[in-house]
Amino acid sequence: MSRREFDWNFYFGERVSIDASPPWRVVTADGIAHSADDDGQQFGLPRPVDGEARSNDLLRGQRVVKVELDEQTSDLKLLFDGGARLDFFNNSSGYEGWGANVPTSGKELRIQALGGGKLTTF
Repeated sequence: MSRREFDWNFYFGERVSIDASPPWRVVTADGIAHSADDDGQQFGLPRPVDGEARSNDLLRGQRVVKVELDEQTSDLKLLFDGGARLDFFNNSSGYEGWGANVPTSGKELRIQALGGGKLTTF
């Protein structure tokens, strides 16, 4: 996972990725462990939270075992074998949300969450 100028990019293996500018969060058995909004916040700690490092630490070594999609909102939920969960919220009626690149039959399929909760592929 890496932080870019205006969004985040999550990598799953060599060819699957999700980019997200809308809210996202990592959930563990203890609750919300980290979210996009936590990056750079101090929270009374000695130094601001490094969101990239924190997210990578929370998800390192875990494999995605299930993907869930809310058909009304296009919210995306990834469940990991180590018990973590990664949620992507599609939070606008007009702006695009998360986008995924997935290899299929030798080509790359782009799945894009649209404003209002719809999905498109190309």
